[in-house]
Amino acid sequence: MRRRADVRAPPLALALWAGLTLAAGPALAQTPHPYRLALLAQSDISLRWFRQLTLPELERLGFSAGNLALEERAGDADQQRHLARQLVATKPDVILAIGTNAVAAAREATTSVPIVMSGIDPVVLGLATSLSRPGGNVTGVMVVATELDAKRLELLHEALPAARKVGVLIDASSAAKDAAARELSAVAARLGLDLTFEEVAQREEHAAVLRRFADAGIRAVVIQTSPNFAGDIVLIARLALEAGLPSICQWGFMAKEGCFIGYGPDRSVLYRGLAGYVARILRGERPGDIPIERPDKFEFVINLKTAKALGLDVPSLLLARADEVIE
Repeated sequence: MRRRADVRAPPLALALWAGLTLAAGPALAQTPHPYRLALLAQSDISLRWFRQLTLPELERLGFSAGNLALEERAGDADQQRHLARQLVATKPDVILAIGTNAVAAAREATTSVPIVMSGIDPVVLGLATSLSRPGGNVTGVMVVATELDAKRLELLHEALPAARKVGVLIDASSAAKDAAARELSAVAARLGLDLTFEEVAQREEHAAVLRRFADAGIRAVVIQTSPNFAGDIVLIARLALEAGLPSICQWGFMAKEGCFIGYGPDRSVLYRGLAGYVARILRGERPGDIPIERPDKFEFVINLKTAKALGLDVPSLLLARADEVIE
C-alpha cells in the first residue's frame, strides 16, 4: 500500500492566499478567526490545486487570512479515517473532502459538521438522500468518475478503432474501483473490446504492470480516475510511452504531461466551485439544502507529440473536437 507522510498545518494556521504556501507567522497567528475550515485530501496534488484554485476564490468571496483559519491533512486510503478524526477534533465549521475515500472517511467521523465534497455519487454511497436535496451534512460536486472512465474508453476506441485489446490501470485503494470496472466492462461489451484489468497499490508497480500489458498484446490503456494516479501521472505517462501504449487519462492537463489523451472536468471550474459551497455554508446555509452538482464543463486534450512517437494516426474528426491539440 502506498504511503505518504501526513501533510498538516499547525493549529489555527493561516493561509497566505493566491496560491502561496501555507504559513503561520507570529503576527498573524494572534489574529482572532471566527471561521475554521478543515481540508481532507487523498493526495499532495489535490492540496496544490486547492491552494492554487480554491483559496483565491475563497478570498474573492470574502474569506481569507483575516477571518478564516485552515487545518489540512492528506494521506492514503488507510490513513483517511485517522486524519478525518483529527480534523473533526479541531472543531471546524466546514470540512472540505477531496476524493471519494476522503468523503467517506469525513462522513464516518461526523454527522454534524458540514462536509463539502468532491467525489463519486454520494447517493450511491449512502451519504445523501438525493442530489437536489441531500438532506444530511454532505453537499458539493459529484465528479461522475465511473461514467467518465467509461467515456474515456469510448474516446480511446474512437481514436484507435483497430485496438481491440485494452488494458485498464486500477487504483487498488480506490473506493470506486468496482463501480469503474462494471462501467468499463459494459462499454467494452458494447464496443466488442477485450479488457484486461490490473490493480496497482504502489507507484513502484506501474512499470511492471504496463510491461505486462505490452507483453500480453494490449494495444492501449485507460488510466482509472484516481488522486494517486493524478499525482503519479508524469511517471505513468512516461512508462506507458516506453511500453508503446497509448494512454487516456482523467484530466485534460495530463495530456500535457505525456498521456495520449486527457479528458475530464475542467479542474479550474471544479476547484473554484468548491469555494462557493464553503462560502454558502459559512454564511449560514445548511448543507442538506444545497443541491449537489455535476460538472458541466470538460476538457478534451490530445497530445500529437505522443501520438507521433507511438506511430499513431489520429482521426481528423476527433482532432477537430478536441479543446486543445499539443503538437
